[in-house]
Amino acid sequence: MDEVFAFPISLFSKQNVKEYNVRLEMHPSVFDQNGKETVLLPVKELGLPETYHQPWHGRPHRILVYPTSKGSVWGITAEIISEIIKLL
Repeated sequence: MDEVFAFPISLFSKQNVKEYNVRLEMHPSVFDQNGKETVLLPVKELGLPETYHQPWHGRPHRILVYPTSKGSVWGITAEIISEIIKLL
């Protein structure tokens, strides 16, 4: 269920944000169950370096979560809130 709600910024600055990390893997193409390839990033056509022609591993990716009475605020919304709090 999608919902819009508002909280004062002071709520987020007073509580500790929870931080999690996930590991991202990058794949320039994927194969379906029949072996058909779907190109997600046309590396050859774009002239990208050879290292991008095969799957590569990225660094851990941080995910911030602010628990609230209405549910968790996370993703880009939590990142924006975190940056605003740093500026205040």
